[in-house]
Amino acid sequence: MILVVVLSLRCGYNLGGVYGLVVGLLMDLVGGEVLGANALAKTMIGTGLGSLKSFVFQENIILKISLVFGASVVHDLLIYLVQIIMNQKVAANSLHMIILPAALYNMAIAALFISFFHWLRKR
Repeated sequence: MILVVVLSLRCGYNLGGVYGLVVGLLMDLVGGEVLGANALAKTMIGTGLGSLKSFVFQENIILKISLVFGASVVHDLLIYLVQIIMNQKVAANSLHMIILPAALYNMAIAALFISFFHWLRKR
């Protein structure tokens, strides 16, 4: 998710959608979820965030980290919706037991990586 968010904000909506599709398909092939669910969710997120490229100050670390959190929540909600549509078993307490902790984890990892690469670029 971090890669899709950062690359989408840097490259725009066309490449953001492509990055989302590629990363999502790779995750679908590795994971055991509904084939195409990650590709769909990450493509939508990559395209959506890529359309914000001209509005986002590229050096704003806090905004990028916040967008990783928001994108993680939206991604997992889209996966949850696809699972419901496909009549798969889903946990009723997914929001506070799975989705929010995963988004916080992604945000923490994003803070480390984005800060590190920002620091490297400034050197």
